[in-house]
Amino acid sequence: MKSKKNKKPLTDGKLSYIIKTILSYKDKTVAYRAERGAAMNKKLLDSEWTILKSLWGRKPQTLKSIIQSIQMSHPDINWNYKTYHTYLRIMQEKELIGSEIKNGKDKLYFPLVSEEDALKAESENLLSRINLNSVGRLVAMLAENEGLSENEQQELLDFASKMEKGGD
Repeated sequence: MKSKKNKKPLTDGKLSYIIKTILSYKDKTVAYRAERGAAMNKKLLDSEWTILKSLWGRKPQTLKSIIQSIQMSHPDINWNYKTYHTYLRIMQEKELIGSEIKNGKDKLYFPLVSEEDALKAESENLLSRINLNSVGRLVAMLAENEGLSENEQQELLDFASKMEKGGD
């Protein structure tokens, strides 16, 4: 049986520090997006999607934790350390992610592009590439080729009803 390590309980001060740190990253991301415009107009590469998915909805991550996250969720990806490092550097240059040094040593990465903005840009890109001027035609083609589950059919009906009522 493995022995359990003695973990120190979180004090109010430590917990407060953690919360403030997470909120400061959120504020930086929101401020940055407002400064450069919230809309994303770049097509993401598959590698960029993979890395962003490992960052969205999480606190800022070190390179090591990004690698671990991707290896767990995508065991078929066998990038080496330098590849990860290169992708992160390029994504920073493209302003897809940001970083900050923690404790003068660890670099923490966080997304500057929301998942919603990325999905919207990718949807628009797809529609323009396949030259369908109608989202309805695309949905009809997907439904015919892939089939829709009852849940997906209900989602479409709910969305259509919402649009009829003038909802966003």
